[in-house]
Amino acid sequence: MAGRNIGTLETVNTPGVGKIKGFEADLTFAPTDNLTLTASYAYTDTKIPRAPNPFANNALQTVFLVYTPTNAGSVSVDYAWPLERAKIVAHLDANAAGGYHALASEVNKTGKSLVVNGRLAVADIPVSDQAKLQLSLWARNLLNEDHTFVVSTGAGIGGLTGIFNEPRTYGLDATVEF
Repeated sequence: MAGRNIGTLETVNTPGVGKIKGFEADLTFAPTDNLTLTASYAYTDTKIPRAPNPFANNALQTVFLVYTPTNAGSVSVDYAWPLERAKIVAHLDANAAGGYHALASEVNKTGKSLVVNGRLAVADIPVSDQAKLQLSLWARNLLNEDHTFVVSTGAGIGGLTGIFNEPRTYGLDATVEF
């Protein structure tokens, strides 16, 4: 049938032993009752043996671990200002990662990323004896970071494959807790 684009996926176990190693570190520091600082870091190292490609006469092909950057980290700051009948709560975080392989057979990596998010809320507003209101203004990807990744997989496989991050988004939440 003309115009059809049919794909075939073949799963092949790599011969030998693959190795994934690394470490993670997390730190939380609360210098006051109202201020909390956090940081985290992850390092990942992989070694995967080459695998036979059944679509290329079983020629050995490099295989990459997908969606796992070698280096990734985050930091955040949380602060609460007590008021007479409520409190103001502020949160800011930044998440950074090195590029990663988006496809197991693609040598190119995505670009590095840095995504900053924030939230400012007035919390614990008494509504009744049993209910409290929280009003929050929030934003994800405050800097409008664009780390789109597009790779040409060839017309026989599907043409283009892309990974697109979300642009800056923001909103207002109202939450009642009872």
